[in-house]
Amino acid sequence: MVRYTNLGDKMKLKHYLNEEQDIIKEVIKFFKSQRTWFQTDSPDKKSVLFISRDNGSVGDEEPGKKDFKEAQRLAKLIKKKFGNTVDIDIDSVDEWVHLEVTAK
Repeated sequence: MVRYTNLGDKMKLKHYLNEEQDIIKEVIKFFKSQRTWFQTDSPDKKSVLFISRDNGSVGDEEPGKKDFKEAQRLAKLIKKKFGNTVDIDIDSVDEWVHLEVTAK
């Protein structure tokens, strides 16, 4: 439970939460301007997940190298534009490649 000592603390917290949400909205907008086959999945106020299995092996449940390279390319572009305001993580689950962007 968060207790506010004064109205100023409450306003600072609200502003901070809105900043995170605005950063994620801007990341999604930037992502959509890129030429990629990755899809947006599970956006929330603090993070967004971009996913693909287009080049993975569904039968073998292995991710595709081309999807990993695309995730790395997108991560580099996002990091260049948004710098230290975001954390980026690339991972895979079965044939899916995940690029997660989290507002700091």
